[in-house]
Amino acid sequence: MPIAPFIKRNTNQILNYVILLIFSILFLRLAIFHFQMTFYPFPLEYREGALLLSTNLLVKGGNPYDLVYQPEYTNIYGIFYPLVVYPFAKLFGGTITVHRAVSSFFNLASCLVLFWVMRQMKFTLILASVGALVFYWHLLLGHNFVIRPDTLGLFLFLCSIVIPWRYHFSYKSLIVSLFLGILAFITKPYFVLSIAYVATYIFIFKSKKKAIKYSLLSFIYLAVTVLLLNYIFETYFNNTIFVYLNIRLAGTGFEYALGQLSNYIAQNLGIMVVLLAVKLLISIAFIKSFSKNKGIQSLGKFTKVNLFDIRKPLLRFDFDYFAFCLILSLLAFYFKLGQFTGSWMGYTYHLISPFLIIVGLRILKQLPPKALVVCLSIISLNLLFVFPESNLTNESSNQWKKVVALVSQHQNIMNSPAIAPILTEQGKKVYDSGHSEYFIVGSEGQILNSPLPWNKRVKQRHEQFIQEVDESLKNQKYDLLILTQNILPYPEKVLKEFYEYQETLPVDMLANQWKLDVWKPKASGCK
Repeated sequence: MPIAPFIKRNTNQILNYVILLIFSILFLRLAIFHFQMTFYPFPLEYREGALLLSTNLLVKGGNPYDLVYQPEYTNIYGIFYPLVVYPFAKLFGGTITVHRAVSSFFNLASCLVLFWVMRQMKFTLILASVGALVFYWHLLLGHNFVIRPDTLGLFLFLCSIVIPWRYHFSYKSLIVSLFLGILAFITKPYFVLSIAYVATYIFIFKSKKKAIKYSLLSFIYLAVTVLLLNYIFETYFNNTIFVYLNIRLAGTGFEYALGQLSNYIAQNLGIMVVLLAVKLLISIAFIKSFSKNKGIQSLGKFTKVNLFDIRKPLLRFDFDYFAFCLILSLLAFYFKLGQFTGSWMGYTYHLISPFLIIVGLRILKQLPPKALVVCLSIISLNLLFVFPESNLTNESSNQWKKVVALVSQHQNIMNSPAIAPILTEQGKKVYDSGHSEYFIVGSEGQILNSPLPWNKRVKQRHEQFIQEVDESLKNQKYDLLILTQNILPYPEKVLKEFYEYQETLPVDMLANQWKLDVWKPKASGCK
């Protein structure tokens, strides 16, 4: 059979296969990077040790928010991630790899949720796969495989939003949404936004009565959750809520949020150009058709406001659910979350990316096959040229092996947060989890929390801990100090009085290098 007629008849199918091959290769590259990072045996981020400590304390039967374990075990995230990791830690040990494997699982699960949504919206298999891959790429750019609760919280957040949509906002689906939203809240507090998104959409576009019922039930369930958490976990809200409130007061404001949005646009420049160009062409065609059919005359009936009938929505027209979520996410990011200096780009990938991908690919869905192939080719180039990277080399592993060997030779080590995971895996006491410095922050600077019962006890425990450390330092109870260079927990003059500097050990992590200064006790006659 002649090749040319065959190709001409099956051009669209061949182009689809080519696109599928390109994105399969991209997925394979991303998956290899993801696998390598998940099973890297050393710390990838400076504060990975905090959640390791919480999980391992649970395994031992301890309460990670009990005042007696503070500030060494301070964890400024919620309890649900350690609880999810707990059974695996019980079986296989609370190791770095076990925790990262759980994070990675929910990374992929979040991508599958997005894929499922797009298939429910009748996206082709290829287009839905591209959407899931772009989301996967975003999550890897944001290092959502390290020991943090982000991917678990994101999975719960998305499910809490998607399930009501899929089941037409039935009461059963709203109960499930509420339950998942509360779990998201006790994973990482800002993911409770899912409840606000659902309630607001229902109120404006579905039914004011249903939205009010959902909101009241949400308030009751959240109030009960707060009371239970406060009863079971003594320092829970000091560590997970008030710490963030106080840190954000020191944020750099709108400039920091705009900087992240600018970086987000730069990372996705090829994708943004494609979407804007296609949307412009579609909008021009729509306006011409709308004007020709005199549709403007009937526009009023779609924008009628209904203030008083509680059974009806506030506005009598349909607005796309995921576009609405995207707008709310942008507002939440710009006016609040994006101003938090403790996170760079994390909120953009979690709150903006899933909805932008759905809305954006639905625009491309309207294109004819050949035009779609061109657009997807540009998107694939965008993914290829902005690829997740790390600083890790064979030399990086050798650096960490030297640190591990040094730690193994000593018993009582005042530590930099960088080595907290190593101390944990060797069964040695950790003095700084990486979040320990934030323990006292939760009790400072807020009029709101000053009368709360834990506030005074937190300050007393912090002062007691400082005194214990100071006494141990002066009595040389630490047989080794491994401290982050230029981040000394004590005045250098005091440090040099009782310990002497030995060497500096550089250690590579995902995005940067830290320098660890090693100190040993002075001989008694040298003090």
